[in-house]
Amino acid sequence: MIPGYYDSDRARDIAVFRGSSGTWSVRNLTRFYFGTSTDALVPGDYNGAGRWEAGIFRPSSGLWSVRNVTRIYLGSAGDWALPADYNVDGVDEAAVFRSSSG
Repeated sequence: MIPGYYDSDRARDIAVFRGSSGTWSVRNLTRFYFGTSTDALVPGDYNGAGRWEAGIFRPSSGLWSVRNVTRIYLGSAGDWALPADYNVDGVDEAAVFRSSSG
């Protein structure tokens, strides 16, 4: 389960991710394939559109991929993905916490 704000109505939407097939299903909105069972799910508003986009963090390579928005590399195996709007501009940013170094 990965509920979130996938449309612009400010009501939380029900969403499910099936890692075995990479399927995202957002109730009454959409269904698509994006990611794998070993990815960390990191949906958020990465482009300031007022709704969430599907996002994944792949620790094995440090890949952050946000569907139809961007792909960047940040982090590695063992890191925790912690996306948020850190600079209060209405857009979520990719971030990681590395527990081995704090």
